[in-house]
Amino acid sequence: MHEIPGLMASRSLLLVRQWSKVNGMFYLATSSITSPRFPDPDDIVVGKLYPSGMIFIPNKLNPKKSTFLWYFAVDLKLGWVPQFFIDIGFMGGQKKFIGYLRDHAKKIE
Repeated sequence: MHEIPGLMASRSLLLVRQWSKVNGMFYLATSSITSPRFPDPDDIVVGKLYPSGMIFIPNKLNPKKSTFLWYFAVDLKLGWVPQFFIDIGFMGGQKKFIGYLRDHAKKIE
């Protein structure tokens, strides 16, 4: 996450992701990790993403649509920040992720 001058210093998360397809549903699981290959940067606050994920459930009536479930638990080490600002940041990130995912799906059709 980029710095917001005067409000928030830069944040870092080192993540591992795994996906699978079971019974027609796609699962994406994510969690923070630590690794000696990627030591924590000195000038950036390192957050923690607890086991989180996404589930894509196909719509049986319309194969071009699906239900998207997103669950996560994260500690960005922000201290006290209004939930409103955190929600805006994550909604923007999810919107970008879904956009990239749609672009990729079009390429592999």
